[in-house]
Amino acid sequence: MKQDWKIYFSFSKKELKGITVIGLVILISIALKYFFPQKPAKGLVSHRKPPLIAVSKLFTFDPNLIDSNQALLLGFTSKQFHTLSKYRTKGGRFKKPEDIAKLYGLSEEQVQQWIPFIRIEKKESYKKGPFYMRYQDWEALGIFNKKQIWQLMSLSRRKGRVLSWKEIVIQFDLTKEEASILKNKINIKD
Repeated sequence: MKQDWKIYFSFSKKELKGITVIGLVILISIALKYFFPQKPAKGLVSHRKPPLIAVSKLFTFDPNLIDSNQALLLGFTSKQFHTLSKYRTKGGRFKKPEDIAKLYGLSEEQVQQWIPFIRIEKKESYKKGPFYMRYQDWEALGIFNKKQIWQLMSLSRRKGRVLSWKEIVIQFDLTKEEASILKNKINIKD
């Protein structure tokens, strides 16, 4: 019983030769890598930062109002614009040009390139998303009565997501004029 462990470490001559050959191959490959380091081949991808997207023309813009076409002309990638629109939909606003740096995915070079061209409008005409509207905001629309506003807010919170424009129109049986006001004054999806 005491000698059972030795069974697992005894090898035949053939097995010993195989282990020795594999060990030598491993040692030689390590030694070759150490004495002859591999040089990067020309023309292969390096680890440098990719160049900025070519901007056709810089122009003044408001990041709170810019659309996708304008953003692409400025050099935003589609992913960066998606991040920007998501930020705005959730109620985010840029109050000063330097706030653009808060946006995830923008490089420092892009931020510094765009800051001189950012002009923030001081109007309070920005559309809020329905999930972020307070009671006073809904009341200011003049479409809903008090009971409907509370229903709307609790429904939105219960579902845990933004209600679509169609859901609100159907749920509260809005007229075409009321639906139009709702769509024009609130940042809401169809």
